[in-house]
Amino acid sequence: MNRPDNIAIIATVAKNGVIGKQGVPPWHIQEDIEHFLKKTEHASIVVGRRTFEALSREHRSKISHRRIIIMSRHEDYKVHGKLTAHNWPAVVDYARTTEQNVFVIGGQSLFKLALPVASNVYLTRVDQDAEGDAQFPPWNPEGWKRVENDDCKCKQDCGVKFSFETWQRGNAAQV
Repeated sequence: MNRPDNIAIIATVAKNGVIGKQGVPPWHIQEDIEHFLKKTEHASIVVGRRTFEALSREHRSKISHRRIIIMSRHEDYKVHGKLTAHNWPAVVDYARTTEQNVFVIGGQSLFKLALPVASNVYLTRVDQDAEGDAQFPPWNPEGWKRVENDDCKCKQDCGVKFSFETWQRGNAAQV
């Protein structure tokens, strides 16, 4: 498959690979939210239906000015003001037709589909295990280069150590 160079993954991952529980992260890290909002500003975001439906009203309002593509296998699924894709090739086709960056924000099934075509992966690594029902898919960083690794501390005492990592595939353009 000819890979578009504007698809990226952005995810927060615990040490044991957990990314969520019932569609939401099992932690609240304000710096991670700010990082997500900054990275995805002026970009399209792709989100799975269950993950989208699990987002709180507050979180939906923070991303409402972005073009949101909800991926759902249900052909009749529609949300006012949002695009719907019913399969992964439709998302890839969209990425080929836009000059915007396209960030895949979850959940688990979408990350698995996006890894083979993503040019960049932005991970927030949480330095603790978490309970959850969704995991980031197994990923071999061979063929990828880590171009950023910033250890962070919470501005407010959230009790969580974390780091921001940026991975770039081969000679991919920076998203």
